[in-house]
Amino acid sequence: MSPIANIKPLGYPELKPMVPAGPRKTKPAAADTVPAQEERVSRKDVDESLEAVKDSLKLDENGVQLEVDYSTHLVVVKIVDQKTGEVIRQIPAEEIVRMAGSIKQYDRSMRLSSIGGE
Repeated sequence: MSPIANIKPLGYPELKPMVPAGPRKTKPAAADTVPAQEERVSRKDVDESLEAVKDSLKLDENGVQLEVDYSTHLVVVKIVDQKTGEVIRQIPAEEIVRMAGSIKQYDRSMRLSSIGGE
């Protein structure tokens, strides 16, 4: 293991993993299937979790913004200058988010065209 993996930032609270609210009602989904509706995490749950993480990452000069791009299902992390509002760094980069969206859109159109009998 790399020694860098053991480095923890100073002055930040340690984040604890989220624990499901209760027992699962169905068997875990196979890797190649979409989870059943009751196993999916709601948008509200994701937004509430992001707000909790945002609150724990308050910084002096630079802030961390966490967003979910719901069209690609990517979590976007932005380091923002609190004084100017300028985005210093975004992970994944804006270009990657756009590319992922284009790939998803292309995949959807290919699936629809194959269903249509072309």
